[in-house]
Amino acid sequence: WLQAQGLYVVGSGPYYWRAGGHDAASGFDGVHAAFDAIMPWAVGRYNNADDFKRNIPIVEADAQLTSSRHQGYAPIAYAGYSYRDSGKFNFIQRNAGIFFHAQMAAYLKTPGTTFYHIAMFDEVQEGTAIYKFAANEQESAKESDFVTASIDGVNCPGDLYLTMAGQY
Repeated sequence: WLQAQGLYVVGSGPYYWRAGGHDAASGFDGVHAAFDAIMPWAVGRYNNADDFKRNIPIVEADAQLTSSRHQGYAPIAYAGYSYRDSGKFNFIQRNAGIFFHAQMAAYLKTPGTTFYHIAMFDEVQEGTAIYKFAANEQESAKESDFVTASIDGVNCPGDLYLTMAGQY
């Protein structure tokens, strides 16, 4: 119905949508094929740059399949992950942009990727936000633990991730 209205429909869902298992239920191939583009949800599926690099074959195979079906493919990059209330403070470390850069650099080289999504601009409670935030503890709220741009021991400006996103 949406496509009949002239809209471009992006399906986002399980990271392992094509291969199955893990976070994906079987029997949805027809649903996936009906979208104009696929955007698999990557947040939390890998925890550092090396772990992500082991997933590049998944991204490449996804992009190859969607390209063969004349679909768009939109991989997701994220800066890190932190959720204080679940005991996962600074759980997926940003490492001064190294983690984010590894994802974007791979996506920009992957044939068949048509656009990209960065998760998330303002998702502060999960520590994935890329908008400007405290550069270091001196700029942060006192007597509380918050993720800062420099949390992993490298001095970074508070707008590092916005700058990186703009460059990509």
